[in-house]
Amino acid sequence: MFLSLFKSIKILFFIPVGLIFFSTFVLAAPPKLNFSDLITGPSTGINDGKGSGTIVTIWGQYLGNTQSNSKVIFIDSSGAKKDTYVYYWKNSNGSLPGGPANLYESHKMQEVAFSIPQSAKGSGSIQIIVNGVISNTLPFTVRNGAIYHVMKNGNDSDGNGSFSKPWASIDKALNNIDDPGSIMYVHDSLSTGDPSTKRAIYWNKRSAASGYSNQSGIIAYPNSQPVAIGRTGIVNYRTTGQVISKFSIFTSNCDEGANGQPINCATNPSKFTMGLQTSAYGRGVGNKLSDREGGCASGSAAAITGNNLSRDRVSGYQVLGNEVYEYGCAGTAKFQHTTYLSIRSGSDNNQVDPWRFGWNYLHNNDAKNGIHQYDENNTGLECGSPNGTVIINDNVIINQGGSAINVGANCPWTNDFEIYNNVIKNAGLAADWDGIDPGTSNGPYTAAITAQDGGLMGNLRIYHNTIYSWNDDDQDNGTKACLGLLGSQDNVSILWDNNICYTEKDKPFVKNNWNGVQLLDNVSGDNNTWFYAGSNAKKAIPPAWDKKSKTDDPLITLFNSQMRVSADSPLFQSSLSTLSHDVYGTPRLKNAATVGAIESVFSLLPPPVVPIARPGPPSNVLVR
Repeated sequence: MFLSLFKSIKILFFIPVGLIFFSTFVLAAPPKLNFSDLITGPSTGINDGKGSGTIVTIWGQYLGNTQSNSKVIFIDSSGAKKDTYVYYWKNSNGSLPGGPANLYESHKMQEVAFSIPQSAKGSGSIQIIVNGVISNTLPFTVRNGAIYHVMKNGNDSDGNGSFSKPWASIDKALNNIDDPGSIMYVHDSLSTGDPSTKRAIYWNKRSAASGYSNQSGIIAYPNSQPVAIGRTGIVNYRTTGQVISKFSIFTSNCDEGANGQPINCATNPSKFTMGLQTSAYGRGVGNKLSDREGGCASGSAAAITGNNLSRDRVSGYQVLGNEVYEYGCAGTAKFQHTTYLSIRSGSDNNQVDPWRFGWNYLHNNDAKNGIHQYDENNTGLECGSPNGTVIINDNVIINQGGSAINVGANCPWTNDFEIYNNVIKNAGLAADWDGIDPGTSNGPYTAAITAQDGGLMGNLRIYHNTIYSWNDDDQDNGTKACLGLLGSQDNVSILWDNNICYTEKDKPFVKNNWNGVQLLDNVSGDNNTWFYAGSNAKKAIPPAWDKKSKTDDPLITLFNSQMRVSADSPLFQSSLSTLSHDVYGTPRLKNAATVGAIESVFSLLPPPVVPIARPGPPSNVLVR
């Protein structure tokens, strides 16, 4: 994690026999790949005079902030290992030539853009070699498909979308692309829309609908950060398998007035705004989302949102490595969220493939609830359900109106959730309030993580998360807890293991709302740290069910959007977790991991070497 602070550490070991041994180590970890934007595409056809085929961006940690002698290897379906052309290799800090999401600030992440070399069709894999050390792999399938280009100097009249004759606008490209699995690269940081635009980018082409095996894409070309501005950003209809990567999306339907209140809200339709609309079998990767300049989003959607109300927009969707910041204002309506996935299929009871939220960076958002998963059916009992485990992992969520993570349903959801390696700092803040008194929050969610059982039938496994402060604005409603429980049903099972709840105020660790008392005995787990920095706690009391609870100071240090665990923390090597890495890509020691989302950098140190002293000459020996 914080290896920039510890590039080289001189360690002084004191050996019991009186010997002193100095050694210098360079702390390093194997390169770790987390995700890519595209996972399928052709190996030829980019035609830019540099690469061969699909340009893929990969994000990972311990990759190095420049390429130096490192390289990206593509292993094709025949097993052939091929070098690739690399467009850039850098820290993922939001600056060109990379994408706009600043994942270096939150996750110490790097990003690399390269072209798939001409290769045999079929399933292959991507790996990186850094200083001779080979990373894990990410999948990529070579297939047939078309590649198109949009550039500022293009021509919508006689362009054909090729690199030599590009189109000038995204609208023209989308109107002309009919084939599934097509990939469009947008050059020159092209900007589409303005504050009054109803839909900045709209793809409505059933003939171009794609799936898992041939996802289509609207992708930023290297050294380009395209922009979408409007009341809604990038939306779709009758189009599936859509990948949106490395866009800046700024959307609002209102202006922001005094005390952070929405004013001058647009009508037709009223109360409607979103940034990125999801599509079934698609991905949203490495994008940056916020309000437009001077704007405030206030309605009933989110910066990233989708459901199955009229058609499936959520099956298998992957929300990976996006930055959502300063979205909404103090008075943003409580039905507008930071991100929001649902189903809403009603009596159709559609079962959808589970979605995923991973490695996202959410900070300073006023719109209620950071990662909001919620469903209901206002006219009946059914609403559909994910048909597998929903994963929420390795997200960093800071200064969040409402809960950082909310999982709830008022109709039967039969699936499980895995929530791990997330860093949460200062959540449970006021949302939909007057901007003066936090106590005016409308429908407050004052917990860091909320489980809302109005129909949750499965298991919530919540483990190895680090939660630092909640309800810091001292609202007097809601659960005001690290884990908040509400809802009228009594079916969900919550397993809470190896988490850290750290509060400087006397706030509850686990608490029910007025209608959630029956859920208290649905929570189990152990080996959690429950730390209150004050004394004489009246509310910050560890739950009795945690038989291995720890209350010692975990010795966590804050570094802006990151945290560090001290080498002498009681968290160190105190978990038997099988998670391979922490949120910063640092390897975990097998069966000796650090509790919470963050490993100590000292887990990278080799054990001290005790030198063997050379024996002295023999004594009392008679030599003849």
